[in-house]
Amino acid sequence: MPQVLVAQVLKGLAYPANAVLLGGRDWNWSTAAMWASAGATMACLAAQSYFSGPAHGFATGVRTVGQLWWALSLFFGVQVTFSVLRYTSARGPWAALHSDETKRRVRDLKA
Repeated sequence: MPQVLVAQVLKGLAYPANAVLLGGRDWNWSTAAMWASAGATMACLAAQSYFSGPAHGFATGVRTVGQLWWALSLFFGVQVTFSVLRYTSARGPWAALHSDETKRRVRDLKA
């Protein structure tokens, strides 16, 4: 099942990405990322139930295992996206890492 592979790769990226946020003590953004990923996953599961329900010719709103794996992939993918966007935004606790002073110090260390 390719959806399992996708979910596992994203899971492998999500844990370190979340750890970066938590290590940087970016609690609010980490919380927002978790809520966004949970909301997106619930919306995905609701859509899957709707489109596999009686309104579309199916007896019940039954989900397949593959659909659940795609929902998990979405869950981890949203977390990775939020974490990368926050880190690269150079705001909050990450502003110090992207400042000119930090870049100058890194150049001095390399020289």
